[in-house]
Amino acid sequence: SVNHPFCSMCGFHMDLEHFHFDCVEVWNTIQHSDNIKNMNWWHNQLLQGNHIAAVGGSDFHKDIGPLKLLANPTTIVHTTAKTEEAVLQAIQSGYRLIDTASAYENEEAVGRAIRHSGVPREELFVTTKLWITDTSYEGAKRGFQHSMERLGLDYIDLYLIHQPFHDYYGAWRAMEELYAEGKVRAIGVDNFTQGRLADFIFFNKVKPAVNLVECNAFFQREHDLAYLNSQEIQMQAWSPLAAGSEGLLENPLLLSLSQKYQKSVPQIVLRWLIQRGIIPLVKSVKPERMKENLDVFDFALSAEDMEQIAALDTGHSCFPPRTTGQDVHAFLKAAQGFQV
Repeated sequence: SVNHPFCSMCGFHMDLEHFHFDCVEVWNTIQHSDNIKNMNWWHNQLLQGNHIAAVGGSDFHKDIGPLKLLANPTTIVHTTAKTEEAVLQAIQSGYRLIDTASAYENEEAVGRAIRHSGVPREELFVTTKLWITDTSYEGAKRGFQHSMERLGLDYIDLYLIHQPFHDYYGAWRAMEELYAEGKVRAIGVDNFTQGRLADFIFFNKVKPAVNLVECNAFFQREHDLAYLNSQEIQMQAWSPLAAGSEGLLENPLLLSLSQKYQKSVPQIVLRWLIQRGIIPLVKSVKPERMKENLDVFDFALSAEDMEQIAALDTGHSCFPPRTTGQDVHAFLKAAQGFQV
């Protein structure tokens, strides 16, 4: 994995000495509101009667409140032992959603951590993702089976198409079948632009439950959020802290709000995303940081402060774009190197 010239989470090209820290180690995802912090609520809302996939909509309502773990300790920096340890620490800290992917090449370690955690499987919510090389009808069936074997699980709670490339229409047909067979509880997509998602929705019977995209204080995607809300699709945000780039952690406004609310800048940003109805995914390998990232349900940002943060939007990604044919070709060529 150390030879991969781009980030397996967001897919942007990178200097291997300056990889995206938001896309390695352990990620935490905090599902919004302040009231419910029991993972069973998530299961009931997302999975009751297999409602999400069946009607092509989402029950990720704005009064949801479980706290969850998104575990993505990639092999770029972590050994298998460190991956397992990080996931165990997060579960012990109270997280209950674990998100991995075949491209992270860590599903076996994640599976071991789940088994060693002592937490019943039904109390955990496990997400994994289908990589580009398997994004086709037959490939999705094969890729899913490989993920199940590595994780050592009987079912997956949420299965995502990791990138909008290759035959994702064929892959979606296979994922619909996996859902109908009870092997997947809900299905969704990752890194789909609004236009590509609109086309995808138009020509499919089942809407994705989730679209996981970059979203942070400097790239707020208000129009994308409005569209997803109109389609009852939940937005999840990777790199909610802009990978610590562009001075987000030192931003004067965010620092002043940190002092006002007696919370850290990351907590302010996470709270801002949560109040917008977005699920933020933020990295941490340190138990104290994991706990800090959960401690965002005892305060609320005022409407005025929400508007002030909204003014920070630049309207563009914090990472190099992948918009030219040359960029996409290089990305897809590099994607072949993952051991999925």
